[in-house]
Amino acid sequence: MDACRGSRGGRGRRPYGRGRGRATVRTSSPNPPACRRKMPFMEPTLVTVEKLSDLDRGYSRIALSHLDAASGDSVPIDPGWVFYCDGHFYFQRPVDYPQHLPSDESVMAFVSSYAWPGDDDDGPIPLTRAQRLALESTILSDRDSMEGLFSYAYPAFPWHGIRLNELPSAKQLGMYVQLTGTHSISRPLRAASWMIAGGSRAPVSSHRAGVFLTSADEPSEQTLYSGQCILQDILQSKRPSWYDKLGVRRSHVPRLGAIEWLQYVIQHYRHMLDLVGIRHAVTAALYRYPCYTGLIQAVAERYNPQWNTICTAEGETAIDLWAFHRISGLPIAGEPYEEVVLDDFHRDSTDGQGQYVLEFCYRYLLRVWHDLAKARHSASLADDTDDTSTASTVPRVSLYTWVRYFYGGPFCYVNEFARAQGTRHDMYEIPREELPAFPHIFESPHRTENPWELDEITHLAAYLAYWLCSFAVPLGDESLLRPEAIYPACRLACGCQLALAPAALACIYHSFGVLSSHPQPRDNTILMATHYISAWAHCLLPSCLPAGDIRDVSIPTIFRFVDQLDGDGDSLLSLARDALGFIPVGATGKLSFDHSSLDFRPFPDYSSLGQPSWFDPWTQQVVHDFTARCLRLSWIQCTRPGVLTFRGGQTAILEPYYPHRFARNFGYDQRIPSDFEFPGLTRALRQRTVHLQIRMWWNLFQQEPPSRDVPILPPSQRGHASLRYADWWACHGGNFTQRSAAIRHVERDYLRRLDRPHFLIREKHLKRHFQSLATQVIEAFKARERLQKRPLAEGDVERAGTPPPRKKSASKRRARVAAPDRASSYEWWSDFVHACGLPQDAPTDSLLFPDTFSDDPAKEWIAYLSSALTTLGPRREAFLVQRTRTLGDVWSAVSSGARELGLSPQTVIPRPLEFVLPSSTVSPSCRAAQPEIRTVPDISSPTPPSEKQRGKLHPHSARQHTCSSTATTSLQREASSSSIPAAHTWSGSAAKSAAAESARQRPTTPFLLLILPCPGGRADEGFHEQGMVRADARGGDGDGQVGAGSGVGRQR
Repeated sequence: MDACRGSRGGRGRRPYGRGRGRATVRTSSPNPPACRRKMPFMEPTLVTVEKLSDLDRGYSRIALSHLDAASGDSVPIDPGWVFYCDGHFYFQRPVDYPQHLPSDESVMAFVSSYAWPGDDDDGPIPLTRAQRLALESTILSDRDSMEGLFSYAYPAFPWHGIRLNELPSAKQLGMYVQLTGTHSISRPLRAASWMIAGGSRAPVSSHRAGVFLTSADEPSEQTLYSGQCILQDILQSKRPSWYDKLGVRRSHVPRLGAIEWLQYVIQHYRHMLDLVGIRHAVTAALYRYPCYTGLIQAVAERYNPQWNTICTAEGETAIDLWAFHRISGLPIAGEPYEEVVLDDFHRDSTDGQGQYVLEFCYRYLLRVWHDLAKARHSASLADDTDDTSTASTVPRVSLYTWVRYFYGGPFCYVNEFARAQGTRHDMYEIPREELPAFPHIFESPHRTENPWELDEITHLAAYLAYWLCSFAVPLGDESLLRPEAIYPACRLACGCQLALAPAALACIYHSFGVLSSHPQPRDNTILMATHYISAWAHCLLPSCLPAGDIRDVSIPTIFRFVDQLDGDGDSLLSLARDALGFIPVGATGKLSFDHSSLDFRPFPDYSSLGQPSWFDPWTQQVVHDFTARCLRLSWIQCTRPGVLTFRGGQTAILEPYYPHRFARNFGYDQRIPSDFEFPGLTRALRQRTVHLQIRMWWNLFQQEPPSRDVPILPPSQRGHASLRYADWWACHGGNFTQRSAAIRHVERDYLRRLDRPHFLIREKHLKRHFQSLATQVIEAFKARERLQKRPLAEGDVERAGTPPPRKKSASKRRARVAAPDRASSYEWWSDFVHACGLPQDAPTDSLLFPDTFSDDPAKEWIAYLSSALTTLGPRREAFLVQRTRTLGDVWSAVSSGARELGLSPQTVIPRPLEFVLPSSTVSPSCRAAQPEIRTVPDISSPTPPSEKQRGKLHPHSARQHTCSSTATTSLQREASSSSIPAAHTWSGSAAKSAAAESARQRPTTPFLLLILPCPGGRADEGFHEQGMVRADARGGDGDGQVGAGSGVGRQR
C-alpha cells in the first residue's frame, strides 16, 4: 500500500512529514497508475460576504445527534409531577424516571401546553411568558441530559452578556490602579556597551532621552533577582541536564482527513474566519512546521518561572504577547477566551416563545460528543477500538474519531501535511479500501465533505474545536478533543471575536513552568505548542538556522517555517547556548530582542483632524473609531503588566506578565526592573468559584488607561539597556554567561556522580560528547537493565555472597580496570554512628534518641541513606530506613537492600558529596596513609535485647522499640547471615594487603560500574563541592570560561 500511496505524488514532490512530523523524502513515479484519479475540484464558495448576515443560527431547531436519532422519550411529562407553591414551580421526578429525561421535545411541548385550571366557562388559563420561563427552568435544573459525563461550569462572561462598558472604573481597581495610570516614562539615558574584556561596560552617550516601561512601583538598584531555573540547577548539579533528550510532545501532527477537511473549510468558510480575524491562523494548520528541540531546550533551561522570562547574558527577554500575536496570527483584542461545558439550564433554555437562547451549533456538537463518548465506552467493553487506553471508564473522544465523523469526503493525505506550493487538486485520491486502519469509533456512511449536511456555522464550529485542541491552544492529551473547547469554537463560528493570543500564551507559560519544576526535565512529557515556540526561538536566534521569507506583512511569521527541517537538536543546543551566553562587543550581539516589533508597531496618526486614528501594521492602513480603539488597547495590553488567563472548566491557569522586565522587545529602553509581583497569585487554580477570579483578572487586563496620550515609539527605533541595568545584571546574572563548553564540562562531572538518578542516554550522544565515560556509563546501563529484568530468586538471595563463576567479557574487563580500587571503597557506618552522637562501640540495640532526629547531621544522614537506596533500586528498604529506631534497624535495612543488589553492606552506600552532607559528618578519604578504625555493628544474633537493657538506654525506649521491633525482625533475620566483626583496624602495609584480599573476595556488582573516575586523577576530583564546579583549567577556550559572578569557580 505504501507503493500505491507513493505513486500519488505526481512529479516534483517535496519532503513531507510522516508520523509525528519527521522529515522524510518520498519517491514517486512521474506517471500515476490508471486506477488513481485526481482530487475533485470543490464547488464555489458557499458562504460569501453577502450571505454572512443570512446564516441560520438554528434558534428554533432541536439538537438531535445522528448517532441517536430517536433520542426523544416515549414517556411524556405527567402534570402531576409539577407543583406550584408560594410563587414557585417545583418538579418532583419519579424514582424510576431516568435522570437524562425528559427530552427537549417533551419539555417544549409540555411547557407550551401547560395551563392553569380555570372556571368552567372560561376554561384553562394559559401561562404568561414569565411563568413559562419559570416552569421550564424548574424542569431543566433537575435534568442532566449528559448523564454525568461532564463537570459543568458557569462562564465568567456569558455568551451574549459581555460588553466593554461593563468593566470596572479606575476607583474600583484598588492597588492595581497604578498599572493603568502611567504606561511609560521618559528619563535621561546613559546607554551601556557590553565589552568582552573582563565584562566591563562603558557609557556610549549621555545625551539621549530614554523611554522606559513602568510597573506599579519604582525600581531600585538594591532590587534582588531570583534567577532560579534549570540552567542554574545544572551548573550546581542539582538536576541532570538534557543529554540529547526532550520529552515534550508536539501537538501538531497529521491525522487522516484533517487536512482535507481544513481545505474544504478554507474554500467555503474563509469569509466567516475573516469576520473574527483568524483566517491566516487557521490556514497555518495546513502545513508542517519544524520542532527545533535544541532551541526549545536552550530556552527551557533559562526559563525563570517566577517572572516568566528567559535569562540571557544581555538581560531578560520573554515570549511577549505582541511577538506571539505576530507569529501565530491569533488576535489579542476580543472577548475573553474560556472553555466551559454548560448545564441543561444554561444550554437548553428558551425565550418562552419556542426559540432557544443559544445557537444550534453548541447544543448539537455537545450532544455529538456525548454520543461518541458513549459509543467509545460501549465499544471498549467488547474490544479495544479506540486509540488510547480504551479500557478506561473516563469519557473521552479522540481527535481521529471527531474528524472521521464530520468529514467523509475524498482522502489524499496520509501521515503528511499539505504542500507549501500547490493545492489538493495536484494530489491523487486514495481509494477507501487502501486507507490505513486508523483508530476511530464511528465513521460517517456518507462520502462527502459534509456528510451530515450540517449548516455552515455548525460544520465550521466542529472543525474549530479540532483546531483549538490540536494547533492553537493545545493542553493535556494531544490525542483527545476537550469537550470544553466546543464552547469557544461555537462562539467563533457565530462571529464573536475572542482574545485567543493571551489564553494560548498563558498555556505556553504554564507548560514551561511545569517543565522547569520537574526533577528531571528531560523526562517530562508535557504537551507544548512546539510550532509556535520553535518559530519564536528561531526569531530570537536568527543565526542558528536559515528560514524562508514572506513578502506580505499581513501573513503571520509562522509561514516562514513551512516545510523546514528539524535540524540536529544537539548542534542547535550548542549554538543556542553559545548565543544566549554571549556577551556582545559594542552594539553587536547575537540576539534579536525586537524581532517582531521592529518596523511592525502601531502608532497614532494625526493626519485626520478630529478623528482618533491609528496605523495598523497588519493592513498597512490607517484605521478609525472602534478598530483604532482595539488596536491601541492591544498594544497597551502587550506593554503593561497583567495576568494572562486560561480557563478550562473549573480549572484556571493564571500566569503573570511583566513586560517592564523585557522592554527591549517592544523598542523601549531597559532599566532596572522593579520587583513588583501580583500578590497571592495561584498559577493553577481549581475551585467552583474560579469564574470570579477569571473575571477580576480579565477586567484588569482589559482596562484602558485614562490618558489618551500613550507614548508610542517610531517603528524603526531600537531599545538599549541603561548603564545601571548592565551593572545590576552583571551582579545577578553571572550563571547566564556560561557557554556550551562550560556546560558540557558540568554535564561530564554529573555523569561521574555516584548518587545521580538512573536515566538512559543514547550511545551516540555519549560517544560524541563524553567519549572517555561512554564505556563505563553504557555498561552501567546494561547491568542495571539485566538486574531489573531478572530478579534474584530465594535460592539466589542466600548465595548472593558468592558470585557464580562466569567468564567476563572484554567490555566488563575494561570497565573493571577503569573502576576505582575496591580496597578504597567508602565505608559509611562509622560516619553514621558518629553523626547520631553515639560511641563507635555502641551496641546494635542502641536507640536513636528522639532528640537525635532534631539534630541536623543525623536527620540528613537518614535522608541520605533513604535517597541512596531509592537511587539504587530497593525502595522497600529505603522506606524502612526512615522508620528505624535503633542502630540494628538501620543496619538491617541497608543490609537487606545490599543483598538484593548483590553488594556488601559496608560499601553499598556511596561517599556523600559535601553539598549533600556537611563535611564534619564524613570522614576523610580512606586513601589516607594513616590508621583508620571502622566500626560496624554485630548483628549475628537476631534476638532483640532484654527489657532491662532497653530501660538503661532511654526512658522512652520500651515503647519506641516495641513499635519498631515488629517491622524489623524479618530484616534482622535476613541480615544475620552477613554479620561481620565488631571492629576492624587498618594500618600500614597490612591494611593494603587486607584490602586487596577483601576486594578479590567481594563479588563484581553492576552498581560499581557507575563509579566513573576522572581521567588522570582521583575518583572524587570531578565531583562538586559546596555547589561549586571544579572546572579543568586545561580544557576549553575563552568562550567556555566560567565568569566570576556565576557561582562556578575555576579550581585545580
